Amino acid sequence: MTNYLTIFNLLILIAFSYWLSFDINKYAGIFVTVIGAISSLYFFIFRQHKMMLMKSIKSINDLIIKNNEKFIDSMLHDLSEPKGKVELEKDRKKVSLYLTFIKVEIDNFPCGGPITSVFKDSQTVKDIKKSLNKYYSDYHEAITFDTVIENPSMNIESQKKDLLIDGAIHSSKNISSELEKQLKIHF
Repeated sequence: MTNYLTIFNLLILIAFSYWLSFDINKYAGIFVTVIGAISSLYFFIFRQHKMMLMKSIKSINDLIIKNNEKFIDSMLHDLSEPKGKVELEKDRKKVSLYLTFIKVEIDNFPCGGPITSVFKDSQTVKDIKKSLNKYYSDYHEAITFDTVIENPSMNIESQKKDLLIDGAIHSSKNISSELEKQLKIHF
């Protein structure tokens, strides 16, 4: 990133010196001040962009953790008791709500702030969105397909419950690892 800034500053200096080809020493102080202000603003914007990315990643990861907790709770309820059915219904609603929140956060990732809004149509951002949507659909399927979230009256044997829980946790790890990779990408 520093190389781009250096090249950018040199190009501006060259263009400015051609424009003022007669006496550059007169304007050097003004020029250095302007370049310093531009580079400071440039680094500030990228730092803000990184902070927004980290906040978005934390938000998605927190929602995934809450969703996994409610999903595991819903899989462990004893449906032979009336209290278990009531708790299951509450957990089903929360899981559906968390899934919606996660989808909205993933749809908005990473296009927030001044930097990524410029690059939102770039191939890199499209690839990020494509992979995140793929991992989200796998996660959604692991949570809802053939589980009590989809059909609350379903009886699932304990071994299958363990496999479903493991599948949901594994697919949520895929989303988290893909999000963490995005911190290494510089827009």
